[in-house]
Amino acid sequence: MRIEFRHYALAFGAFIFGIVTLALPAFASSGSGIVGLYQAFDPQAFDQALRRVEPALTSKGCGVARVGEVVGVQADIGLGDVNRLIHVTCAATILDKASGRDLLDSLSAAGSPVALLEGRYLEGPLDNGAPEGRAYLLKLSRYSNSDPNARDVDLAALDEQVEGLADVYRNEVYLEVHRAVGMPTPDEAVLLYYPSPEAGERFRANNRPLLEQIGRFNRAHLTEFAYYVVKPLR
Repeated sequence: MRIEFRHYALAFGAFIFGIVTLALPAFASSGSGIVGLYQAFDPQAFDQALRRVEPALTSKGCGVARVGEVVGVQADIGLGDVNRLIHVTCAATILDKASGRDLLDSLSAAGSPVALLEGRYLEGPLDNGAPEGRAYLLKLSRYSNSDPNARDVDLAALDEQVEGLADVYRNEVYLEVHRAVGMPTPDEAVLLYYPSPEAGERFRANNRPLLEQIGRFNRAHLTEFAYYVVKPLR
């Protein structure tokens, strides 16, 4: 299996993630994906409100694919506190119309919408079973674009290094973001996971020089980024 190295290392207390991107087979997804970050006033009430809005989302050609509790964050991309993540798949874009935005804003009674991000799928959504036991991470990033050619060269070098490594994570969702609400539009939103926290620990322990190189890539090619540690709920 070919592996492309597009993503980066996270240092967050016990959650220190070395991140790569698997080159997955082409996925027949012509639709749109939305990642929403919320600060729920009452998490249980928010989860109930989300279930109540799901029929309306279905009527718009959308479905809730993942819900998670945000339990930690590293770095700063200009957002406030968040404690809930949702991933919604849609047949077409909805954030470019007030009616679509209003639909997700209906959750505001139970939680403040911090950011909504919509884009096309570059990978995923990967659906391969229940999320229990996995270690999830949401990465938001903005590239400097100062030297895209050098970035491509550096990505290729990292790609070659990670070929065949054990315990590499999988992307569940990789969005090229084209519209945002609540923040300036980032370049990417990636929801990924290790099969278990232990797999991530093994990856980091066995690949420390690689993680150092990832850090150099970050400094050379990113202007802003944030990593959210997510506990999957469904």
